[in-house]
Amino acid sequence: MHFQVSQRIHTIVPHEVVFDAVEEQLKSVAYTVERNHDEIIATSLEASFGSINRNDTTRITLNQNPEGLILLAEVHYRPSFAFWIILILTLFSYIFWLIPIIFYLTQKNTVKSAIENVFKRVKDDLETGHHPQNVTETRNLNSGTPSVSNDLEAEIKLLEKLANLKAMGAISEEEFLTKKQQIMGSHTSKTVEILEEPVMEYYILRNDNVNGPFSVSQIQNGLKTGKLRNDDLFSDNQYGPWEEMTHFENAVQ
Repeated sequence: MHFQVSQRIHTIVPHEVVFDAVEEQLKSVAYTVERNHDEIIATSLEASFGSINRNDTTRITLNQNPEGLILLAEVHYRPSFAFWIILILTLFSYIFWLIPIIFYLTQKNTVKSAIENVFKRVKDDLETGHHPQNVTETRNLNSGTPSVSNDLEAEIKLLEKLANLKAMGAISEEEFLTKKQQIMGSHTSKTVEILEEPVMEYYILRNDNVNGPFSVSQIQNGLKTGKLRNDDLFSDNQYGPWEEMTHFENAVQ
């Protein structure tokens, strides 16, 4: 017998942090917990005397979609050796043969409830910020680059200095425009690259990293220059839900 349990989570933390939270919660309800690169395997959830008649193996994976992160548990639920022994011993009795079957079906709900409770606790912790790393630390985790907002701030200050020099007559209009173009074309961060006025309205999701907020004109400029891709996702909330970038123009009209 197989069944599934799923949970949508609106969070911007990397998959690894979500798996950390799931693993921690599973250790309190599972007999064994094994973590691989892209899944967690747990056995014998909420084991008790009544669970001797079942074997359960749960594989948990994490997927990204425009609505958020989806935790998916696929459960392989089957009778144990003890179940068959008890059933055979009670098979020719009046009604006692029903006992192992009733326990078996009841324990399925126990396993399902255990997974739902684990997912709910993880969802509550991550969406309320109760996790090891805060949002600002995880937006560019694994990228090794400064945040986009810090880069923008430094470059805006440089443009202001150039504008002051032009106003003082230290540089010509042509020199100012040349320097401005060089600055706007030199932003090579591995995250979303957009340089314009710092009016913030939307967030961009790329490779599990959330960047922003950015203004409508910044995003439109990024689309024109190719710095934003059609497979990027956008939202007016840093926690989603996320939409495909191909729908951006319709969303802002």
